[in-house]
Amino acid sequence: MNERSLDGVEALVPEQTAVLPYSAQQTKGPILLALIGIALLYVLGVEQGSLLQGLVDSSLVHEFLHDARHIAAFPCH
Repeated sequence: MNERSLDGVEALVPEQTAVLPYSAQQTKGPILLALIGIALLYVLGVEQGSLLQGLVDSSLVHEFLHDARHIAAFPCH
């Protein structure tokens, strides 16, 4: 700690160091979780099965996502 004098009054103040609160390793999880959440919101709210048209029956995926929008209280009509 450093001693500083203010108008004749000495005070102990901690040294200023540049310490980041989180390391890059600790922030990977929340960032990945946020990206997955954004992707799920896109698929649920906007995509409506068009990305999977060539792989499976698009009407099945559309109906599944339509029901999921109702369950999630996402406006769809």
